[in-house]
Amino acid sequence: MRKHVILTNGRSGSNHLVQVLNQHPRVTNYGEVLGEYTLPRRLHDVFGYGGRTPEDYLDHMLSSRSNFYLAHAYDAVRRVASWRSPRPKRWSNVETLGVKELAIRLSRAGLSTFLAERDEIAVIHLERRNCLRRLISVMAVESDGAVAVTSARGSETRRRLNIDVQLVRDRLPVIERERVDEEEMADTLPPERVLRLVYEEMFASSVSLQRGYRAMFEFLAVDPIDVQGTHRKVLSPELSDTVVNYPELAAALRRGPWGHYLDEP
Repeated sequence: MRKHVILTNGRSGSNHLVQVLNQHPRVTNYGEVLGEYTLPRRLHDVFGYGGRTPEDYLDHMLSSRSNFYLAHAYDAVRRVASWRSPRPKRWSNVETLGVKELAIRLSRAGLSTFLAERDEIAVIHLERRNCLRRLISVMAVESDGAVAVTSARGSETRRRLNIDVQLVRDRLPVIERERVDEEEMADTLPPERVLRLVYEEMFASSVSLQRGYRAMFEFLAVDPIDVQGTHRKVLSPELSDTVVNYPELAAALRRGPWGHYLDEP
């Protein structure tokens, strides 16, 4: 069983990649497993599930057959409860098993060198370069807990936000530091072990999305298949449409080192 990890940070489109990978019959990705809100992490913290240390736990998640079947059983129950068809997979049919993790969470768990120390792990690095847009997306989620709004017909609901400009100025350096730390973590890996995807390029169009899907499947050494992503963006691609007080925000940022983010996708 080959192993893979999606390395990223929050609000960078990584949930979409997990959803796409799991459509492939030869791929399983558990999503985030280090978050304190996840069931396996809670079991680890309380009962030592997966081992004593964070390294033991993450190794267990990437190699355990019993955890594989428990995870698929749990997913099947959730899907049936929401009137969706289960999607069971057999261990013997899956060729690559993985998780998605935030670089900041790996660092906080003392796992900054985990990927560099595991030569057998293929890493999909999904980077979002526009730190301002990522921050506003984070703030949108924090405002009501919503990550995406999707109707049964796939229509989109766009949100508009009144942004605290000073809060943006205070938090942008933190977001930029997270991006640097994420890049440094990816840069410690040999080039052949890393597939680098850029959010702004991959999510630019349906064509670039399909190109990104194919690149992921080829990198993971599984046959490419046709997939259909169901993720919908909540925020408009235009900041002026998303931020109610955009003129105030733009004026404040152009007086500092962050004005270039306003002109980048």
